[in-house]
Amino acid sequence: MKKIATICFLILFSVTVTSQTKTNQFDVQGQRTGLWKKQFENGNIRYSGQFEKGKEIGVFKFYSEENSETPTIIKEYVSHSNIAKVQFFTAAGKLQSTGELEGKKRTGKWTFYDANGAVSSEENYIKGQLSGGYKMFYENGVLAEFTHFTAGKLDGTAAYYNLKGALLGTGSFSKGEKIGEWEYFEEGDPSRKSLGKY
Repeated sequence: MKKIATICFLILFSVTVTSQTKTNQFDVQGQRTGLWKKQFENGNIRYSGQFEKGKEIGVFKFYSEENSETPTIIKEYVSHSNIAKVQFFTAAGKLQSTGELEGKKRTGKWTFYDANGAVSSEENYIKGQLSGGYKMFYENGVLAEFTHFTAGKLDGTAAYYNLKGALLGTGSFSKGEKIGEWEYFEEGDPSRKSLGKY
């Protein structure tokens, strides 16, 4: 009896292991299913991730042709959605940006980082175009500019600052062009104010 139980266990175990190691499979409808891995011509992994009924699910990792150990892109697909949370990395593995993609277009808030890992900008997107608040920072973390975009063009209030955070200029844009009255402060000094009209 013990021998039969052992044999059954070994058969089940081998089937389980075999099923776990299969990659690049299609279901009965001809759609991708399970774990998929693609390789570059040099044999290095191009990407790996799971499919269900032909649709990406869970976490996908993408690699450069030169390095299959450190991913350059990590995508986490949101269930029942066309949205993927995305992280981009340098070849050395340093985080470059984070945000969301709807299909292949940026959507929502994106954060970009400099070579030292500090935030360099915070941007908002709708259907791949800058839309909403846009912040750019100096290397010391101080806000350099705070502007607004609509459909990829500067639109609305804008403010620019020096390295110490003092206001250098402020005004408004419409369809990418300066409009109305702008205030400028030489070297960030409020007492050295000048005006510009557009």
